[in-house]
Amino acid sequence: DTTQWDDIHRRLGNFAPLPKVVPQRELDKALVEAAEKVDALEACSLKELDKVEDDVEEDTLAAYRRRRIAELKAAQKASKFGEVLNLTRTQFVHQVNEGSAGGQWVVVL
Repeated sequence: DTTQWDDIHRRLGNFAPLPKVVPQRELDKALVEAAEKVDALEACSLKELDKVEDDVEEDTLAAYRRRRIAELKAAQKASKFGEVLNLTRTQFVHQVNEGSAGGQWVVVL
């Protein structure tokens, strides 16, 4: 508790403001929201996912699988080069001559 004298000085800026007291229900609400945002399957390895597969509902795993496939497709689209091929000497001439019609190529020798 503060006195009127302290309140006046705080209002005029002479004293530092009092720290805000956060009610417990707001802390609980923030904790629940943070817990809902955390995805337990996100950090699991493939072996751990195999172990957890029986415990987790199928729709949860299907949603996770769809989201992961979408992420991989987006990463593939964002890649700068489509693919890297190892070519033999006989394949090189054919791939370079025929392939150059389809787009840009980078040849590293």
